Amino acid sequence: IVGCVFLSEVSESTMNLSILVVRSECRKQGIGRKLVDFALDLALKDGCKTVELEILAPTNQPDPWREALKRWYISLGFEFVKDMDFLECHPRARDELVMDVTYSLYVKQLC
Repeated sequence: IVGCVFLSEVSESTMNLSILVVRSECRKQGIGRKLVDFALDLALKDGCKTVELEILAPTNQPDPWREALKRWYISLGFEFVKDMDFLECHPRARDELVMDVTYSLYVKQLC
């Protein structure tokens, strides 16, 4: 196994793409893109119209890796929707976080 991606149903017309992981020694070979393409094709075949994803990033410190990840998803056709405070969406996670994080929502229309 060199990677994985998780696709879950949000509603009848929307799915969420998450947990995209590629083994570090297998990166920069197009595997992540193939996993995303596979997930998008699966969502489309299931009648989905929209796929969304979230990226968590530290709120008050630069994170070049996540900024590059955001640009990569945009290059795959996802559009930035909005930034949200993670704890506003998931208040029960307060005790588990070691820093403030921003929750960035991206979507891609499939049809």
